[in-house]
Amino acid sequence: MLMKNYENYEIEDFLRDDFFVEWILAPEKEHVEFWNNWVKAYPQCSDKVLRAKQILKSIKKVPVNATISESEISSIVTSIYNKKQVYRVPVIRKPGLLSGNQTWYRVAAILLIVIGVGYFVRIQHNGKSSAITKISSENRVVSTLDDSIKISNNTLRSRVIKMEDGSIVVLSPNSELSYPKHFNPTSREVVLNGEAFFEICHNDLKSFLIYSNGIITKDLGTSFTVRAFKVENEYKIIVQTGKVQVYKEEASNNKTIQVIQPIIALPNQQITFVKSQSIFKESNIDDPLPLSQEVANKSFSFTNTPFNDVIAQLENAYHISVDYDKEKFEKYTITASLSKLPLDEKIKMICKVINAECTFVNGTINIK
Repeated sequence: MLMKNYENYEIEDFLRDDFFVEWILAPEKEHVEFWNNWVKAYPQCSDKVLRAKQILKSIKKVPVNATISESEISSIVTSIYNKKQVYRVPVIRKPGLLSGNQTWYRVAAILLIVIGVGYFVRIQHNGKSSAITKISSENRVVSTLDDSIKISNNTLRSRVIKMEDGSIVVLSPNSELSYPKHFNPTSREVVLNGEAFFEICHNDLKSFLIYSNGIITKDLGTSFTVRAFKVENEYKIIVQTGKVQVYKEEASNNKTIQVIQPIIALPNQQITFVKSQSIFKESNIDDPLPLSQEVANKSFSFTNTPFNDVIAQLENAYHISVDYDKEKFEKYTITASLSKLPLDEKIKMICKVINAECTFVNGTINIK
């Protein structure tokens, strides 16, 4: 067998791999020996292997020409996820999707990939986070470093940025973001001047810190907007989901940044820093935000919804533009609940089951 770099696989990669699928569903001696030894050699991957195994084990073989009902899909999903992590599988209504020579496993593989996307990434973090006391100024992102990336959005459209850790940033017009090409082992730090929406892949071992004109925002597993233009007197942090910690930073003589006045912001809350007075103001948002959970559960739950309408809903919620051929995809309809997934996984989930490709290039999302 050709040796693959399984240690770099995500859950959806295991679900695509025939040798892995055979080990779970129809194992022979060579499968058992290889995978038992591999799991021992790469214990750090055992959680992904276990989750992929659970997904595969949930399948029951059905006749080749059988249709897949909504109740059967719900049964599969329910058997995989606990009550706090239920994701419905998208069903694309396309003429001729199930042909006579397709096997159930081929059809299921598409569904499994969809299930796998997001299951591993979107685990809720319920632990308490300690406050920051000092941060070395030498570790901050500086745009002159060789491995740093500096993006200035001088267009009229928001730009979508996907960083190496999977976190998504929607950078507003007239805004600038600097971040390292490769984050260091202990933290992830970026510098923002302007406005951006962040969807952070949470990592207990690597904090995500946003420096924005004297304000530090620390991710605690969430999605939020930071608005901090140098020319404005007020900076704002608006939380969509999860929570963040917000600090004011002050330089000291020993090249460290003292962070003071920590404040925790929760969903549908806004923190405003008034620069002229050097104070924070906390306030609640009267109407739930478009991406807050209570709104997302309704607005991102689709039943036989035209593909073009689904994309329009995403564009409106995230203030982005998606480039795609409307005539090519207008006959597709989608039944799905996408509320618990970040932007890139929403797009990927839709594209996988309609056999389309999506790319995040030069700040734009393209579907072909």
